[in-house]
Amino acid sequence: MESGTSEPKGLIARWIKQRTLRRQIRCIGFDLARDHGKKTSYSTAEVRTAWLRRGYSSDYFCYAIGAFASPRDFYDYHLERSEICDYNEMRQEVGDICAHGNLYFSIDDLLGAGAVLGAAESPDLGSSESAGWFSDPWLLDGFPTCDSDSTHGDGDFGGDGGSSD
Repeated sequence: MESGTSEPKGLIARWIKQRTLRRQIRCIGFDLARDHGKKTSYSTAEVRTAWLRRGYSSDYFCYAIGAFASPRDFYDYHLERSEICDYNEMRQEVGDICAHGNLYFSIDDLLGAGAVLGAAESPDLGSSESAGWFSDPWLLDGFPTCDSDSTHGDGDFGGDGGSSD
């Protein structure tokens, strides 16, 4: 884990972390596939740009780097910051939370069912029209889809009338 980030204590804190990670990883994956096509890995700069565009806090950025960047980029990123973080451990946690426990997940696994229809070819993965493609209930888990680039300062992406639930 990144320095300053600790494992949440308690059942509710773990549930909130998992829910947040699932949403953030899925939304960043949508943006990366839309903007750069589906690839095996993305550069740290591409992941950072997608992350910042969404307005996320830095709490789980390390997970996004682990999910979408190459091992070399992951370690270079942490070396530049004098942080010690384990790529395999980070990938395992993302896989457990976002890809049904699959450590060797691909972007299709992170985007969910229907992503094979062509994320890169879709004119706007973030539109509400495309939300019907992604029908895996485990991944959607009752939280807002990635239907807006705007945030409300609380990590909510809109689409639900401003509710932050």
